[in-house]
Amino acid sequence: KLVDSVSIVMFNNNMPIKLFEPSHPYGTTRTVNFPYEVDGFTYSSTITINIGFPTSFTTPLQTYTAVPVTFTDVDDETGEGAKWTEYLVPVIGEVGYDDYETITSATPIEKDRLLTRFNGDGSLNERNDPIITNTNTNLGTYNVGDPITAMQVNVSGGTAPYLFRWYLAGPTLYNLPGVTVSPTGLLQGVAQGSGAGDIFEGKLEVVDKYGRYSVKIFSYETLVGEEVPLQ
Repeated sequence: KLVDSVSIVMFNNNMPIKLFEPSHPYGTTRTVNFPYEVDGFTYSSTITINIGFPTSFTTPLQTYTAVPVTFTDVDDETGEGAKWTEYLVPVIGEVGYDDYETITSATPIEKDRLLTRFNGDGSLNERNDPIITNTNTNLGTYNVGDPITAMQVNVSGGTAPYLFRWYLAGPTLYNLPGVTVSPTGLLQGVAQGSGAGDIFEGKLEVVDKYGRYSVKIFSYETLVGEEVPLQ
């Protein structure tokens, strides 16, 4: 049984109404005729609740053993209504949600999946942001105008595809002068500088498929030499 699962729907001037018992076997279907009142008028709908079986369910955060529970809420007068599926995990709660265009649709038109998990007090419990794993982020020391040895940016966590870009905060772009980053995260370019010996830093950002991101500083140094204008 799915322990301590309770579903409520807010009707009747926001008064909660319990739809079915606190626990039920997997594979069970519940049908509830639900009368309610709005502004003095009485209406009713039929709510069908299909409780699935535990299944492996992958979210951007991690893979869970979840139970899909599909709700179909049909207005008894018009025959119209809504259909949605909640993916529930004991103790954790809802980790996924599917919304359907009509009550007869087999394929969802919208899917929501758990990205970050928080505790009841709002503090962070679990996250899976993309993290740049390069431990050496210094591209080296060069004479001004020399080509910079290419460096591949490595990432763990998050969900591919990844977007690599220089970090932008308001109007300020924290790019590394003379260095470009490719769509696959390859850093390369030509050393810039005043000729007096400089240290350059840039903030590189990686963004995953769901907009989660992290930032890491990369740098290089130039030696005293001939002046080359910054690009």
